[in-house]
Amino acid sequence: MPLWRNPVLSTVDELRIALQNLNPMYYTTLAKVISLQKNDVTSTLTVELLTGERIAGVTHNHEGEPAVGATCLVTFRDNKQSRPHASDFSKYASIEMNVADSLVKVDKDEISFVSNGLEIIMKEGKITLIADTIQINGELKATGEVTAMSEGPGVKLSTHMHPSATPGAPSSPTPGT
Repeated sequence: MPLWRNPVLSTVDELRIALQNLNPMYYTTLAKVISLQKNDVTSTLTVELLTGERIAGVTHNHEGEPAVGATCLVTFRDNKQSRPHASDFSKYASIEMNVADSLVKVDKDEISFVSNGLEIIMKEGKITLIADTIQINGELKATGEVTAMSEGPGVKLSTHMHPSATPGAPSSPTPGT
């Protein structure tokens, strides 16, 4: 047996290892997002592989912005270490995507939905509905003040005056009408 041969490995194993050393395989691996670099057109990531190696310039093509600290899969396109691509993120900092004819946006401060003249915005404990008509089937309950808006100034419903049905009686506030 030649002195350079490993007695535990077969000749086939030694050939396989030699070929892998000449042409290494870059397998899909898990990584953690360390940072995000954005410009006007694209964004790239810096990730840390399971081995501790950091790779900058990692591309991704998701509708959202991956969150720092998110786990992802990194593949090497064309088996080239110089072409890393990240996918399947565990969490996002924000997402903006089209679903059918609607646009959905989610980030840490706001959630919005826009579709066919309807816009719903949820921000800072408030929901804003923008539509030509809003129909409510059932009860509408509010513990706070309700203000009816029109082209002019708003009208607070709790102090809105209606004429009395009794002749000669003064007008009085009719809450909730």
